[in-house]
Amino acid sequence: SANRNRAELENMIGFFVNTVPQRLAIEPQKNFGFLIECVKELVVASMPHAHLPYQDIVAGTTTTALQILFVVEIQHHDRVALSSDVILRPLVTTTTDPQSVAKFDLTCSFYYDVSARSIQVSFDAASDLFESATVE
Repeated sequence: SANRNRAELENMIGFFVNTVPQRLAIEPQKNFGFLIECVKELVVASMPHAHLPYQDIVAGTTTTALQILFVVEIQHHDRVALSSDVILRPLVTTTTDPQSVAKFDLTCSFYYDVSARSIQVSFDAASDLFESATVE
């Protein structure tokens, strides 16, 4: 559905994204495979609610826990030809401005390029919570 849950959006070209908050308690004594299965179950269970705006979901909640955002982008094609003279190529952007304000306490972004079989990872952290050396 490409996050197009309304009929008037189905034929539109564009990038439709909605942040779906998840609450996860990590059990340190469990292995990584167990964690992955827990995350999978959590994400699958939340998908029926993915159309709800993030701000509506978190409105009125208070927490002292860290607000961590994981971003996963998967690129399946290195280019898409719309016609013989119109070719779309992916654009990868990262925030490198040291003066930018972190939107979350910690953001970890994974960019996976299927054709190149490569993964790029970037972090953005709130400077009042993390030393730059810790993030690096």
